[in-house]
Amino acid sequence: MAPGNNPDQSTQELLQLATTRFGQLSEAEAKLLRAAPKGDQAVCGPSGDFNDPSNDPSKADEWGPERRVRAELIRWLCTEREAASRVDPKGIQLVGAKVTGRLDLSFANVPFPLCLLRCCLTHQIIVASARLPALYLNGSRTRSITADGVTVFGNVFLRAAFTAEGEVRLLGAQIGGDLDCSGGVFRNPPQKDVPESGKALNADGINVRGNVFLRRGFTSEGEVRLLGAQIGGDLDCHGGHFKNPPKGNLPESGKALYADGVNVRGGVILREGFTAEGEVRFLSAQIGAVLDCSGGKFKNVPEKERPGSGDALNADRANVRSGVFLRAGFTAEGEVSLLRAQIGADLDCSGGVFKNPPQKDVPESGKALTADRVNVEGGVFLREDFAAHGEARLLGAHISGNLDCSGGKFKNPPQKELPESSGRALSGDGVDVRGSVFLRQGFTAEGRVLLLGARIGRDLDCRGGPFSVLSAEDARIAHRLVMRDVRNAELSVSDLRNAVVEVLIDDEASWPAAGNLHLDGFVYGRISAGPTDAETRLKWLALQPESTPQPYRQLAKVLREMGDDRGARKVLYEMECRRRAQEDKTWYSRLWGRVLWATIGYGLYSRRALGWLVSLTLLGTLLFGLGYLGGSMAPTEREAYACFEKQGWPPRHYQQFNPLVYSLENSVPLLRLGQDSVWAPNPGPREQEYHGAVNFAPFKWLGRWSGKYLPAWHTAPWLLRCYRWLQIVSGWMLATLFVAGVTGVVRRE
Repeated sequence: MAPGNNPDQSTQELLQLATTRFGQLSEAEAKLLRAAPKGDQAVCGPSGDFNDPSNDPSKADEWGPERRVRAELIRWLCTEREAASRVDPKGIQLVGAKVTGRLDLSFANVPFPLCLLRCCLTHQIIVASARLPALYLNGSRTRSITADGVTVFGNVFLRAAFTAEGEVRLLGAQIGGDLDCSGGVFRNPPQKDVPESGKALNADGINVRGNVFLRRGFTSEGEVRLLGAQIGGDLDCHGGHFKNPPKGNLPESGKALYADGVNVRGGVILREGFTAEGEVRFLSAQIGAVLDCSGGKFKNVPEKERPGSGDALNADRANVRSGVFLRAGFTAEGEVSLLRAQIGADLDCSGGVFKNPPQKDVPESGKALTADRVNVEGGVFLREDFAAHGEARLLGAHISGNLDCSGGKFKNPPQKELPESSGRALSGDGVDVRGSVFLRQGFTAEGRVLLLGARIGRDLDCRGGPFSVLSAEDARIAHRLVMRDVRNAELSVSDLRNAVVEVLIDDEASWPAAGNLHLDGFVYGRISAGPTDAETRLKWLALQPESTPQPYRQLAKVLREMGDDRGARKVLYEMECRRRAQEDKTWYSRLWGRVLWATIGYGLYSRRALGWLVSLTLLGTLLFGLGYLGGSMAPTEREAYACFEKQGWPPRHYQQFNPLVYSLENSVPLLRLGQDSVWAPNPGPREQEYHGAVNFAPFKWLGRWSGKYLPAWHTAPWLLRCYRWLQIVSGWMLATLFVAGVTGVVRRE
C-alpha cells in the first residue's frame, strides 16, 4: 500500500484501476480488491469457515460466476507497480474462489505473500524464478505448479487438503522457512505415452532453511523427488502416503520417495502411519539426526521382469549422525538396504518385519535386510519379535556396541529349486562387533547362521536359541562362547572350525547329533561350565564327521591346564587310536601300530613296557630255573663244564646259577651282573637223569614236579636258547620304546 494512503482510499483507487484494466468485475474480484488494501481475507463463498462444505474446491463446478476470479487480475495485483503499491503487506488472501486461467508469476518480484485458500485454480500455476515473501495454497485445488528457481523468503504451505492434479515442480527453489505439505494430495501417476506424467512432487536441488513436512495425510500418486535437496530442519513424513508402484513399461514408476544425496540437518521421520508403495531411496543421504521409520509400511515386492521392483527402502552409503530406527511395527515388503551406511548411534529394528522371501527366477528377491559394511557407532538390535523372511545380511559390518538378536525370528530355509537365494537366515561373515553377539532368549533361525571370520569383542551367547546351522568358522571371540539350553539341538549343525575363544560354556543337551559338529582348528582357553571329564568330552569329539588330531590335542591341553593329567592322556590316547585306525592301511603299519598300542600305549602309557619287561623276566626266571634243574643250563668255562657234565653240578668255587638274575640280565639291555657270562644253555645233548642241583634247593620241588607232569622238551637247551634270543631282542625293543615313549618320540602332540 502506497505511503500516506488510507485503506478506503486505496480500495477505491484499486477498484477504479482494475475496472479500467479489466472491465466489469465479478463479485469475488470486487471482494478481493476491497480486501487487499486492508490485509483482510476476501471470502468469496457463503461462509468464511475453512472447513465449510461450501468451500470445498472439488465441487467448484457447482459454484456460480460470482465466485470467479481471473488469474490475470491476481498477476496484475502482484506485478503492476501502481496496483501492488496499494496492497497491504499482509498480501492477497483469497478464500473459496474459482481462479480461471493460468496464473503466471514467473520472474516476478512479488512484495507481499500470496494466499489462495480453498480455491480452485483451473489451470497451471507458474512462479518460476519468482521472488515473494510467502506462498500459501492451503486447501486449494490446482493443476500442475512450476516453481523452478523460485525464492520464497518465508514459508510455502501446500497443506490442509491441498490438491494438485499434475506435477508440482520446485527444482532449485529457495525457501527461507518451511515447506509444509501436510495433508496435501499430489496426483500425477505415470501413464503410458504421457511424458509429463510420473512425478507428483519434484523438488530436486531445493534449499529449505526450515523443515519439510510431508505428513499427516500427505498423499502422493507418482514420484516424490528430493535429489540433492538441502533441508535445514527435519524431513517429516510421518503419516504420509506415497504411492508409485512399479508398472511394466513405465520407466517413471517404481520410486515412491526419491531422495538420493539429500542433506537434512535434522532428522528424517517416516513413522506412525507412513506408507510407501514403491521404492523409498536415500542413497548417500546426509542426515544430521535420526532416520526414524518406526511403524512405517514400505512395500515394493520384487516381481519377475518388473523393472523398479524389489527395493522397499534403500539408504546405501547414507550418513546418519544419530540412530536408525526400523522398529515398533515397521514393515517392509521388499529389500531394506543399508550398504556401507554410516550410523552414529544404534541401528534398532526391534519388532520390525522384513519380508523378501526368495522367488524363482526373481533375482531381486531373497534379501530381507542388507547392511553389508555398515558402520554403526552404537548397537544393532534385531530383537523382540524382529522377523525377517529372507536373508538378513551384515557382511563386513562394523558395530561398536552389541549385535543383539534376542527373540528375533530369522526365516530363510534352503529350497532345492532356489539354491542361490535360500538357505541363509543371518549372514554376518566378517562382521566386527566390539561388544557381544546375542542369539538367545527365543532367537530362532530357519536357515544357516553364518559368522565366518567374525571378530567379537566380548561374548557369542547362543543360550536357548535353536539353529539349523551355526557356522563360526575362523571367528575370533575375545571372551565367552555360550552354547547352553539350545532347543532341538539334535537337529542343528555347529561349525567352529578354526575359531578362537577364551572361554567355552556349554552343556551335553545342547550338542548336535553325530556328524553335525565340526571342531577342527577350534581353540579355546578353558571350559568354564559344562562337562570337564575326559569321558564325556570324548563323546563330544566323537560327534565330528571326521576325526582329526587337533580337537583332541586342544582338549588335552585344556584338561592338563585344569589339572587333569590323567584325562589329558586319555584324550590323546583316544586320538592316537583313531588316527592309527584311519592312517594305517598296510599290514605292516597296522602290525607296528598294534605293537605300539600293546607295549607303550602309543607313548602315553609307557609303563606298559616295564610291565612287559617284568613279565619277560619272570617267565625267563621260571624257564631258566627249570632248565637248570633239568641240566639244560651249563657253565661256560671249560673245566667247570667238564665237572658239570661228570657230576651234574659245577665245582663249588664256581659262581652258582641264579635264574632270576640270569633272566634279568637278558631282559634288560646293558645290565651286567655276572650270570650271563658264566652260564648258558647246554650246547650238548643231555640225556642223563635229573641230578638234583643241591646248590639251588628252592627249585628242587619244582624240578621234580616239572619232570613228572611236563614234557621233556620244555627244559631242552634249544628252547632255552631261543627264549634267550627272544628275551634279548624283546628287552632291547621294550627298553627303546619305553625311552621313546617317555621322551615323546612316538607321540604326536
